Amino acid sequence: ELGLARFSKLEIGLPSLEIVMQVDARPGAAMDLWLTDDNSVVARWSAGSSAVYNGVVCFQLMLQQGAEAVPLGPGKHQLTVAFREPEGNVVTAKTAEVKNLTPKLTGAVPAPASEVFREGLSCPRGS
Repeated sequence: ELGLARFSKLEIGLPSLEIVMQVDARPGAAMDLWLTDDNSVVARWSAGSSAVYNGVVCFQLMLQQGAEAVPLGPGKHQLTVAFREPEGNVVTAKTAEVKNLTPKLTGAVPAPASEVFREGLSCPRGS
């Protein structure tokens, strides 16, 4: 269950996308995220292979750092979370509207080795 997707900030003040979900996972499924606007995919993230887990997951993905930023448009955004079998078949997928005001980001599209929208970071205390 995708409980919440919202624009937020890391504890160090950088803009982020915060994701909260209830997960009942089995080993071997890959988790992928797509952040989209009304026209296209603006960012994609893959977590790799899952383990056995049943509980709440909360993490953040950085949206801007230095001269790089996810190319967010001014409109609404959606987040899709999908779990796939190793063969590529989708086990489940959920989509939710991203809440909060869209941050105004500036910078180039993140390079392949960038930390922007790449590392899953912990949620702020109290989230």
